[in-house]
Amino acid sequence: MGNNLQRLLPKHFKVLDYCLAGLSTKAIATELNMSPLGVSNIVNSPRFQDELARRREEQNEIMDESKVTAISKVKEIFEEHAEEAARVHTDIIADDEAPLRARQDSANTILDKVYGEEQGQSRAAALVLNADQINVLNVAIKEACGTSTRTA
Repeated sequence: MGNNLQRLLPKHFKVLDYCLAGLSTKAIATELNMSPLGVSNIVNSPRFQDELARRREEQNEIMDESKVTAISKVKEIFEEHAEEAARVHTDIIADDEAPLRARQDSANTILDKVYGEEQGQSRAAALVLNADQINVLNVAIKEACGTSTRTA
């Protein structure tokens, strides 16, 4: 048979399918009741390699399109809930009963989203707020919402 296939036959396409599925030469030989050398000759043929490369490229394009579609759907969901998420964080900050750490985390999350990501900064550049700064932020949020309250 050699490595110079003139055209791919039905059995060659079965080998191709198994190659695309990630099976080894030995496993393909077992599945198709062939010798490993016979499978190796088919797989190493330039015509087979061209077809294998073309099919892999098609698979990659399909996977890339699927990833783009999935990412777009996730972004839509995030955008739909972004305002609600911001409200949750501002509610936590404004809740004097909430643990200080939860209030700090919420404040930092808001600041990261507003200032860090827009300017391309990483999470490592996050601002850490103490209790007094959270109270000041709390007053600013309440004033922005139209409910002016003084801090203790």
